[in-house]
Amino acid sequence: MIAKILLASAIFRKRYGNIRGFVFWFSLLREKLYKKGQIFSVRVPGIRSNVFLRANTSDLQTLCQIFCHAELDTPISRSVSYIIDAGANIGLASIFLANKFPEARIDALEVAQDNIDMLRLNVRSFKNVVVHPVGLWSRKACLQIVDPTVEPWAIRVQESTEEGSAAIPAVGVLDLVATSGYEQIDILKIDIEGAEIEVLDASAAWIDRVKTMYIELHDRDRAGCSDALRRAVSRRPHEVSRSGEYYVIDFATPDERVTSAGSLGEPTGAEDGRTDHGGAP
Repeated sequence: MIAKILLASAIFRKRYGNIRGFVFWFSLLREKLYKKGQIFSVRVPGIRSNVFLRANTSDLQTLCQIFCHAELDTPISRSVSYIIDAGANIGLASIFLANKFPEARIDALEVAQDNIDMLRLNVRSFKNVVVHPVGLWSRKACLQIVDPTVEPWAIRVQESTEEGSAAIPAVGVLDLVATSGYEQIDILKIDIEGAEIEVLDASAAWIDRVKTMYIELHDRDRAGCSDALRRAVSRRPHEVSRSGEYYVIDFATPDERVTSAGSLGEPTGAEDGRTDHGGAP
């Protein structure tokens, strides 16, 4: 029994230390006491306010991706003032980035109303996070959710020709930049379940403004995501690395020289379908 507990909590203890990590892992076991969708809160080490999750949904796996596997915690040597979190879900990535870069403005975009409600709840104490109930697209448009019954982290959208109460507004990257007060995007995080094709195919107008991009690809759900990323990043010198499900693209500024570059490779499944984050209790 002790060996099983130590194994199950290993990634938490490695990340946060034996005591804090074990307490964090043990607190997540409470999820099993709640009905599906019921909201409960946990304390994440190093985060000043409670984090709210929906029991027995994909929220716990997302929490492990962000706070245990720390997939967004890659080295960034440049200063960070402006961040776009496209596909913010319930706000866990925004919380992580707001905690790491407390002086940066974060525009958090989400399309699903249930997720938006959780997003607002989770980031309410982070004054540098601005919630936008919109989708990211190639331009201003109206969207609709393809299948509202899927797990919260798998919401997909498509463009809609109908306007009305069910239509979801969408904006382009430059629309966000125009209202942000910033010229450069220090971090662009994209996890939008296949809509990255539309966004990336319009990147000629904004790719020069991005310093670092974190992006999840979803070729399993929609063919062409990896190809769209290759076309977009080919316009600038860059380095590519992987951090869990994210491709991390670091673009060279005019006074920098890329000494080595990784490869986007071929879709293998980790980037186009959700993997089992082993830290989840």
